[in-house]
Amino acid sequence: MRGMIMGCCAVCAGGAYMYGGNSGIDYDGWVQSVHSELASMSLPQEFAESVNDDGRGSIRVDSGDPNRVSWHFQIDGQELGKVTAALTPKGANMTNVAVEWDPGEDLPKGSSARAVAMQPLVEQVSETFMAEQIDSTLEDRPFDKRAVGLQLAAYVASHPREMKQYMAKVQS
Repeated sequence: MRGMIMGCCAVCAGGAYMYGGNSGIDYDGWVQSVHSELASMSLPQEFAESVNDDGRGSIRVDSGDPNRVSWHFQIDGQELGKVTAALTPKGANMTNVAVEWDPGEDLPKGSSARAVAMQPLVEQVSETFMAEQIDSTLEDRPFDKRAVGLQLAAYVASHPREMKQYMAKVQS
C-alpha cells in the first residue's frame, strides 16, 4: 500500500487539478458510451507498476453495473480499496461522473494495512489520480501529471495533520 501511494505521488509530481468533489463532472456522451470507455480504460504504466508492488498487487475492473465502473486495488489477493466512477445521465447526451474511494472490506479490522487504507490522504490521492485518468480518457488527451501533482501538493499543504497521521500509519 505504501508503494502504491508513494508511486502515485511520484507519478503526479507537479500541477493543479481540481476535480469538483463528490458532485462529479459532466461529460459529453450517453451513460452507456461513457461506461464502455471507462470499462476499457488503461491506467498509466507508472501507476500500474506502483500498484503491482513486486508482483503481489493487481487492479481488477468491475463494470457489471451499467451505472458505475469500479477499480479494485489488491495486494496478495486482499482488496486494499476501490475507486468507483458513478455515472448519472444529465440532460441530452450528457453523463455526470462522480469518483469515490472506499477502503477494502477484505482487510482485517485493526490491521496496519486497513489503517493506512482508511487515511484521508489515501482517499485524496486515489480519487484525484483516478479522476484525472477518467478526465483524460473521456476528453481524449494525455494524463496531466503536473495538474494532479499540484492538486495533491495543495491538499498536503493544507492538511498537515492528515499527512502526519498517514506517515505514522505507514511507519508502524
